[in-house]
Amino acid sequence: MLRILFYIPPFLMNIITGLIFFVPARRLAAANESAVAVAAAMSAWAVTYTVTSITLGFVQNKKNAVKLILLGQSLSIIALAGLLTVSDIKLQYYWLMLTGFSTVLFYCPFQVIMSALEKNVKGTAALIRSTSFYTFSWSLGLAAGPVAAAAIWGLFDPATGWKVCYIFCMALNVIITVICLFLHAYVKKVNQEEENSLVENTVSETPLCPENEKKLPDFAIDGWALGIGGYLTVYMLRSLLPYRGEVIGLSTTQMGILIGMIAFMQAVTAFALYKSRTWMYKPIPVLIPLAGGIIGLVLAATVSNFYVLFASMFIYGIFSGIFAWDMIYHAIAIEEKRARYVSVNETIVGVFGILSPLAGGLFATPEKSGLPFLIGAGVLIFAAAFHVVYSVRYQIRK
Repeated sequence: MLRILFYIPPFLMNIITGLIFFVPARRLAAANESAVAVAAAMSAWAVTYTVTSITLGFVQNKKNAVKLILLGQSLSIIALAGLLTVSDIKLQYYWLMLTGFSTVLFYCPFQVIMSALEKNVKGTAALIRSTSFYTFSWSLGLAAGPVAAAAIWGLFDPATGWKVCYIFCMALNVIITVICLFLHAYVKKVNQEEENSLVENTVSETPLCPENEKKLPDFAIDGWALGIGGYLTVYMLRSLLPYRGEVIGLSTTQMGILIGMIAFMQAVTAFALYKSRTWMYKPIPVLIPLAGGIIGLVLAATVSNFYVLFASMFIYGIFSGIFAWDMIYHAIAIEEKRARYVSVNETIVGVFGILSPLAGGLFATPEKSGLPFLIGAGVLIFAAAFHVVYSVRYQIRK
């Protein structure tokens, strides 16, 4: 029961994130703002997300993590209230910057305290299970966010339905806050038990951690390489699939299905990995889904048939689940470096949230609407080469 409760906040938080990505951009588009202005909505969020991610790694730890989450929820409610009441749509950018700050105050600290849930499980089993359930929950929330926004907006007046979306998000923030207040006492208890164990270990000079837990290889750099290729391409798909769909004649519903399929398969893949053991340190198990990601991007760039595009997003979504899981796992696997590595992870998410949509938009034209996806496929080829070299070197040293 506690495990289910623990992973509800990431699910709810990413519903909010998905809504924030969708609603301001939709309002800007409806007001006939330029493509750059629409894309800048995500970039405004990503700017503060990135800056905060960089600095948070020097501040957060297991003791203050839940407090940082609660601070983030308070700021999120303030930002949503601002978005709800603003009349000039261009003022949205300022409130979106605050949402970027509040969002990272959830994701970074939450990953730091994930191990508290598995305090009675030794070795890598706890880390693997936490990584799978966490990735599953936030991925499912990201898939549900735009769908929830479209459904809620559609139930009310088109001119004011967006306001109900923000009210809905504020209600979710309150639920997250209540759950985190409950978890705060639990995490505090776990931290105290760990401190007591550390004192006992110092007296008895008995190793605190099992040998296999102490010697997990540091593969964070490899995870970041896959994450850079992954987030560059997934942000391109989320921001430019609607543009390409318009060029090739897809309906709005079809575009939504394609974008939703990425996050849905990411969630399913992450959940399927909860029994993982060693594949993340080997070349071939990562190369197979990575090749699927490359094929998915090439198909997205070159075909116009909806069913083929659906299949391409299906296989790309599997790769998306792999790189998201891999990146999170390697960041939390090394206990003493966890806070810094998680901060780097979220910095990558933020940086490519800024750069990828804007860069893709520069390359896309009506005649070459799929060109950004081909460029993304090329980036994944380099990521694949790096992973092979890195993992083979590890196998040789081992």
